[in-house]
Amino acid sequence: MDYDLTNIPETYDVARGYDPATLKQWLAHICSHVPIQDVSDILDLGCGTGRFSKALADQFNASVTGIDPSKKMLDQAKLKNTDSEITFLRASAEDIPLEDSSVDLVFMSMVYHHLIDPSTTAAECRRVLKPSGYVVLRNSTSNQEKSFPYIKHFPGVGAIIREFQPSAEEVIALFLKLGFEQIAHEVLTHNMALNWRLFTEKMKRRADSIIARLPEADFNEGIQALEAHVVIAKLDDPVTVNVDLFVFQS
Repeated sequence: MDYDLTNIPETYDVARGYDPATLKQWLAHICSHVPIQDVSDILDLGCGTGRFSKALADQFNASVTGIDPSKKMLDQAKLKNTDSEITFLRASAEDIPLEDSSVDLVFMSMVYHHLIDPSTTAAECRRVLKPSGYVVLRNSTSNQEKSFPYIKHFPGVGAIIREFQPSAEEVIALFLKLGFEQIAHEVLTHNMALNWRLFTEKMKRRADSIIARLPEADFNEGIQALEAHVVIAKLDDPVTVNVDLFVFQS
């Protein structure tokens, strides 16, 4: 999806941003597999609006280079990430503008399903990584299709998930083929919203790339279904999704 042809970047953080507690949870899981002392230079590949860039820099006390093909996304990232240790560059994941063996960690969050050529991207990750460097990849996979909280409400979502989301086996096979060692694969529960009312308000912004692909009629039908569900849902019933966390080492 070309985000520069949409208005998604302007509303992305409101609809898809992470609170400090959520970021802390994910960084704790990452650090259970990647020693902090091993990391001083990080590539936040497909950084989008920089949801993780500052958190990564702080957690690892490292410099971070955020790369994304979308100018609009990077404009938003630059507005909220002004620290000197964070740099943003516009480029594709298939042609990373960094030197060989220049980073200790490549981080990709919700990026894999956007890649034009995953194999080339994985090869680029291996090129820019220092010896024994890490790739950390978090992404919903088609294995978790039934856990998507909106799948019952939006017609056609299941087919889109199966078409665009990779399977966990596909991700693992790709990195193993390129000589990476698999360090970890976990399926973690990610809180998308505190309750269904807040989740529905987020979904109305249509900042989810899966939902954005729906025809207008299907989108409107889904929103109506969500609004109906809000009436019967418990106020303190959180909305969650399963997300795969992969860790590979070069």
